[in-house]
Amino acid sequence: MAEWSNAAVLKTVNPWKRVRGFESHSLLHTSPRLRMARPPFLRYLMNKTSVRPFRHSDTKKLIQLFRDAVHAIGIKHYSPEQVAVWAPEDIDYEKWHKSLSKNITFVAEIDGKIVGFADLTQKGYLDRLYIHKDYQGRFISLHLMKHIEQATRKLGLSKITTHSSITAKKPAERWGFKVVKEQTIVRNGIELTNYIMEKTL
Repeated sequence: MAEWSNAAVLKTVNPWKRVRGFESHSLLHTSPRLRMARPPFLRYLMNKTSVRPFRHSDTKKLIQLFRDAVHAIGIKHYSPEQVAVWAPEDIDYEKWHKSLSKNITFVAEIDGKIVGFADLTQKGYLDRLYIHKDYQGRFISLHLMKHIEQATRKLGLSKITTHSSITAKKPAERWGFKVVKEQTIVRNGIELTNYIMEKTL
């Protein structure tokens, strides 16, 4: 599932529930005073994340991150058979390298370690957004989406479209994406449900 199946890996558990007094990360979009009121360790985690452009040497690591994340997190909403066709062992390296190079691709790092990535086509399609399986709930996707939205505006576009997995649907909706259509796709004879979604900037 190309995609926010590719966003599929975003954890649906609300990270703010881990912190007393913070029930929704929508607080991130409120006044500067409230944003400054974030607990210190959360500000620390957010500030440690850096986002940079894709490098050709990243492809192998991004494929591994994608596969590991889907098998660890996508399995919560999809069967083993579905996950196996979504993120197979024999991923086409050249195909991925070509698309990551052609698209506007951002890579997130913490202390020099790749912890997430996202890529956008020239037509405003969010092709992939994945977060490392061991770095869920750290607002890494927030950093990536900020860059994706900025890139979309620089392209002169006012809308982002994507295909979202079941796993990613709720996070996408919290970010302002709306479901256009639920659909069933077939991959190697296995059916998978995903959603066509869009966000107006």
